[in-house]
Amino acid sequence: MRQKTAAVRLARVLSILERVAYNLAVCVMLLGFLFPILWMILTAFKPGREAFRIPPSLIFRPSLSNFVELFGARFEGGRILPVFLPNSIIVSITATVAVMVLALFASYALARFDFKGKNVLGVFVVASRMLPPIGSIVPLFFMMRNLGILDTKLALVLVYTALNLPLAIWILWGFVQGIPKEIEECATIDGCSRIGALFRIILPLTAPGLVAASIFTFIFSWNDFQMALFLTRANSKTLPLLALSFQTIEEGVVWGPMSAGGTLIMIPMIVFVLIAQKYLVKGLVLGGVKG
Repeated sequence: MRQKTAAVRLARVLSILERVAYNLAVCVMLLGFLFPILWMILTAFKPGREAFRIPPSLIFRPSLSNFVELFGARFEGGRILPVFLPNSIIVSITATVAVMVLALFASYALARFDFKGKNVLGVFVVASRMLPPIGSIVPLFFMMRNLGILDTKLALVLVYTALNLPLAIWILWGFVQGIPKEIEECATIDGCSRIGALFRIILPLTAPGLVAASIFTFIFSWNDFQMALFLTRANSKTLPLLALSFQTIEEGVVWGPMSAGGTLIMIPMIVFVLIAQKYLVKGLVLGGVKG
């Protein structure tokens, strides 16, 4: 009896130690992922030369001087508020809307129609997303130059739409396949056309998938540095390119304003994800299961 009691106590102690070790490991990993972001935010609020102090200071008097310098500085192509920020907003939102519209129609066609080469096309859609964006920069540059739209917001919108469309189609494809065809047939009997059933039946039921795909599209479009660097010159520069403006030969890297710019870039994404996080999880889980 005593041996059983001791075994139970030992099992409880081991269970507690296991949970403590697990939670400790999660906290360490989380700190490792969040440390660069937290350090950037701290640097954004450090005044003057505080960002260059060695050893670094964790306790200091916060200042908005870096943000004032960021908004007041002139870059190649203009200031941040009238040029860079509107460019990022317009390009990201336009690309996200375009991807959602095209992905909805494409996923509906793949899920509801049987045609020759359907499976091959589906595999090609998913495989095309595996292509690293850096590998297509050179042909995209010459293509946009020949079309006469280099250094325009249209060029960025077209590129971001093409790069994000395969992932959005893959996510929505699973959603549409999971919707019973009988629902559409009932709507057709009631006098609804196929297009009407798509917008009245399919669209509301695929809302979580649309939100999940829109989050990924918006994040990629908002954060992209490589495509914007090669396809823009002065008129269509976006916020991520601000990092280049704070690296000078005379002063080196100006960490304060650069960190302020990085903090500014993160704010819309964080707000967007926090608002739609419940749809994001549901969209990824359900979108990955195809009936």
